[in-house]
Amino acid sequence: MNRSISFHELKDNHILLPSSKSLSHRALICASLSEEESKISNLVINNDTLATLHAMEGLGMKYELDGNNLTLRKSGYLSNREIDCGESGSTLRFLIPLFGLLDEDITFVGHGKLMQRPLGIYQEIFNKQNLKFELHDNRLDIHGPLKGGYFEVDGNVSSQFISGLLMALPFCKEDSILVIKKPFASKSYVELTLDVLKMSGIEIEVEDNTFKIKGKQKYHSINYEVEADASQSAFFFEMCGVLKKDILIQNLNPNSHQGDSVICKLFEEMGGKINKTNDGYLISCDTLHGINIDLEDCPDLGPSLFALASVCEGVTTFTHINRLRIKESDRVACMQEELSKLNIQVEDKGDIAKVYKGELNYKAPLDSHNDHRIAMAMSILALALNEEVVIKDSEAVNKSYPTFYEELERMGVKVNGTISQSNN
Repeated sequence: MNRSISFHELKDNHILLPSSKSLSHRALICASLSEEESKISNLVINNDTLATLHAMEGLGMKYELDGNNLTLRKSGYLSNREIDCGESGSTLRFLIPLFGLLDEDITFVGHGKLMQRPLGIYQEIFNKQNLKFELHDNRLDIHGPLKGGYFEVDGNVSSQFISGLLMALPFCKEDSILVIKKPFASKSYVELTLDVLKMSGIEIEVEDNTFKIKGKQKYHSINYEVEADASQSAFFFEMCGVLKKDILIQNLNPNSHQGDSVICKLFEEMGGKINKTNDGYLISCDTLHGINIDLEDCPDLGPSLFALASVCEGVTTFTHINRLRIKESDRVACMQEELSKLNIQVEDKGDIAKVYKGELNYKAPLDSHNDHRIAMAMSILALALNEEVVIKDSEAVNKSYPTFYEELERMGVKVNGTISQSNN
């Protein structure tokens, strides 16, 4: 689906963020591994979390979903040997080692570019244990059982591999040691995993970049409320910077362990203001300026910050950007392409990029590249233009934020549905 958007007046500046996708995935998995009944409230419902929910159902979990509240319990055994992960990297990477514990043939199915994303860390582990790990165009075939022991993995590819192992290895008969080779990128995401594991009764000893994991552990039930998604807040910080309008974010957690919470600090360094009120956090700005931004621990902020940088005075320099290239799209190349359509210059220098402020000029329809974060980042930036802007494949937002365009409409953005082919 393509959409066109245009903006004339901000009618409502309040926003209630969706719940954290990262924490929803982790809570779903850990609760599903307990023999006891668990409850998760404020769960975010999107394509990615539904993929995880249905995958855990295949592992023998039963659930009742009432709006955003979930009751679940483990009441059976493996009922599905083909696991459809959709386009969710979290689902695939979290669950490979868990399903790999089984002495069963398991097939993971992926869509879009999911199976093109790196899986080499797991392939090496399975190969060392002489276990099946066969990657095809859109599927992965594995056969366990994965055993505990000593593991050493690169920390600069994706923290999802580390989280997947941390969730699976407590089930092994053997104790395990997991060593992360530096640099350890996105470490905050692993800390989120450890938070939920601790809540589930799993004991893991952490010493620097080494995790000591006892075998034969059991998951306990949890009663957990998922907090707001810090990564999604970035698009409303971007909106504030693009429109120079105050935005009230009602449910931002100032004490969150989410790495993407750094958006608050970065916004203030750019010249923005954040004020705590009785209703939430009121963000405002006059003139923003470029700064140096390290994306090593917050790669998901990349698209929104690239877009925001285009309206900041001077130059914004981004470092540790290579991990953006192995997401749903090559987010560096795709943001460079899309920003060029608005007359914005992006210099790609390997692991560094520079974004220069420019006079926004709409030259061609914008494309999401089937990437939810690019769709949202470019949709917000388009609000600065005094004309109707086409966003191709805007349905990509369903991956993480299905109500995104509904929220924009409520706030005063005019959103039209499918655009005729002649407008493309």
